[in-house]
Amino acid sequence: MGKLTESQVRQIRSGKLSGAELAEKFGVTQTTISLAKTGKTYSHLNSLYPPIIYGPSRRRRLTDAQVRRIRESDKPLAHWADKYGMSIAMISSIRNGRVYRDVDSDSEHRGRLTKADIRKIRHGRNSHRPPAWWAEKLNVSAHAVYMAKNYKTYADQP
Repeated sequence: MGKLTESQVRQIRSGKLSGAELAEKFGVTQTTISLAKTGKTYSHLNSLYPPIIYGPSRRRRLTDAQVRRIRESDKPLAHWADKYGMSIAMISSIRNGRVYRDVDSDSEHRGRLTKADIRKIRHGRNSHRPPAWWAEKLNVSAHAVYMAKNYKTYADQP
């Protein structure tokens, strides 16, 4: 059947050793350990040895307000990286919506982009303007403008 015994799964789910230590101890990959630990494999043992359920990431460093500030600002990425002690790549990922996806822009106080607005942002005579300029003009977030301009949202619009 599997590579691990019931006794080994019990030890894995006890959570006393790291995945790397367990993998080396049992001669399997860290992926095998992770799958056993979370109950994705060896699920027939879940009632005897409950799997470890991981909650939200403990590495979250920014508040929702800070994320919104980064997304809506036209300040350079390096400014925010220095301010919050993060890499420029992480700040870029925040601004582009790849991380902190659960944080919406301040949408209850702002409008929505229309098809005409999207065409202006992408192809109009002011299309070279930064997202913050459009955000102020259209009463939307700079993040929403950035996403529309780069075809990350409203991709079906011209």
